[in-house]
Amino acid sequence: MGMIADLEEKLAKALAELKETKEELAICKKAIAQGASNVISPTTLRVDVPKPRPYGGSKNAKELDNFLWSLEQYFKALGIVEDAKKMETATLYLDNTAMVWWRRRSVDIERRLARSTLGLSLRRNSSVNSIR
Repeated sequence: MGMIADLEEKLAKALAELKETKEELAICKKAIAQGASNVISPTTLRVDVPKPRPYGGSKNAKELDNFLWSLEQYFKALGIVEDAKKMETATLYLDNTAMVWWRRRSVDIERRLARSTLGLSLRRNSSVNSIR
């Protein structure tokens, strides 16, 4: 009979623990239901990040360094990690001489890209025609 008494005792202990766990679960559910509207998720948190001052093309190393540092801080605060997105965003803060330089540079890049695309296209077509 001692074995049955042990089993009954263990069962009673397990049932008491289960009851306690259910009560704790009910408290947690209630807290979540009541506090769900008060929870601030990372997507709802909005922080105003100051925009960097435009860079006008000054050859002053300190001014350029400060501009680049402020851009890095801006990207970090906004969570921008992709280099292409950083380039797009950084060019928006160029002013005066720097803007003129970037405009010319981007036109040159587009022309080279168009030429290389055209060259690849012509090579493909000529190789296809030579096979026939």
